[in-house]
Amino acid sequence: MVNEPPPDADPKRAFKYLPRKLNNRYPFLANELLSYTEEETPHFINLLLSSTPSTKEAEEKKPLLEKLMSLLAQTEDLNVVLAGYFDQIVTTLLHARRVDMLRYFLGHPVYLDGMLRHSYNESVASVLQSALVSQRGETLPPELGTRFEKESRRVIREIINRIAPGKRVEEITNNCFALLHCVQSQEHAEFLLSEPVLRDMFAAVKSGHPLCLRAGLTFFMMINMSLAATESVSTSSDMTEETKRMLALGKKMRSMDLSPLRKLEAESLPYFRSYMLLPGDVVLRGTILDHREFCGHSKG
Repeated sequence: MVNEPPPDADPKRAFKYLPRKLNNRYPFLANELLSYTEEETPHFINLLLSSTPSTKEAEEKKPLLEKLMSLLAQTEDLNVVLAGYFDQIVTTLLHARRVDMLRYFLGHPVYLDGMLRHSYNESVASVLQSALVSQRGETLPPELGTRFEKESRRVIREIINRIAPGKRVEEITNNCFALLHCVQSQEHAEFLLSEPVLRDMFAAVKSGHPLCLRAGLTFFMMINMSLAATESVSTSSDMTEETKRMLALGKKMRSMDLSPLRKLEAESLPYFRSYMLLPGDVVLRGTILDHREFCGHSKG
């Protein structure tokens, strides 16, 4: 699961295409077993979260979860197949035993740093998103919640630092999606609306780098559309989940101090007007993006 097969490996151990009758590749089967959650008490999930070390080879005498996380210690680019398996297993663990996994990550911040370092890989970036955003209706123990809030703010600042010129296209794109996922989650809304974070995102806009500019513009647009939607849209039962999240986010934002956002208005308007990244003349007006105008131009 964490080591690439040697050139002379058994075909079932390799990642190359195999005939259907030989398609039970060992890494694939290992992934399926370790992410199996149909039982009331998933056996393999419990094994992964156990602190009992393996007793085979010397290099395996470590907890199984630590062995899995060793993928992030690699300095070269990750194998995309192994990273995909890593994504599925760790995401399963986060959904099934989130409190245990958060305690593990908070006790081993080196793994969060490893995810940031390999965030050019879409699968690893997806795991980082899942770690940062709580499941709906989840309440963490107070002690854990305080530690998680502090560490997640550090990680979010690191994500923003990677939306910058000089970074790889994949790294900018994946970190942008991770950041927007945090915006939609509401739990990080207050931090994302703080002046230091807003200025960091505005720096991405001012850089002039096309991808950074688009990331910054999307960030500010999502915030302002959420604020606008609370005024212009009425709640109804047939709304999509995305629209409901946007309305809830806007409602929460309206209860916050928006002065940092307003402070950036005069500086931001020239940049938003200068770059034609969206159809129509979409600009910030006060702290509210004209929602009806945006929708009208989009239809065109």
